[in-house]
Amino acid sequence: FNACGRSDGAAVVIVTSEERARDLDLEILAEIHSWGFWGTSPAYMGIAPVFATSLALDRAGARFSELDHIELHEAFAATCLSIFKVGKEKYRQNWDAANEQGIINPNGGTLALGHPLAATGARLLLNLIFAMQEDPHSRLGLAAACASGGLGGAMILKRYGS
Repeated sequence: FNACGRSDGAAVVIVTSEERARDLDLEILAEIHSWGFWGTSPAYMGIAPVFATSLALDRAGARFSELDHIELHEAFAATCLSIFKVGKEKYRQNWDAANEQGIINPNGGTLALGHPLAATGARLLLNLIFAMQEDPHSRLGLAAACASGGLGGAMILKRYGS
């Protein structure tokens, strides 16, 4: 195992309607386009994000190739390899190509930045939002994570105003 399970970190993300954000004079950073959650046997810990990603993409009416940025919680390097393999074989998601293009964890992922307990999801979302803001051509981004053994979640964000 190679993940740092304890690192300092705290984060907050406010999720609200566009109208309420304007009422509070908050900067709108992104829109939630879709999401998906998936559970597998804990014996296959770490693979569920690929299934959650497929569900989130289906709900968004989007293809994996349309993603401009991806934040993948790679708590263990081996789980990423399984996600890359199963994603390609089962869903035609070319994670290898996305990685080669530098759109997966471009500013470092969990192995580099840590896995702050109860803040990893917010860190993933904020990394994704800021990567999308730095790229004026980005439109869609994905945050995906494994959790608690066999669980996985994925969220598709849309750059605000795109």
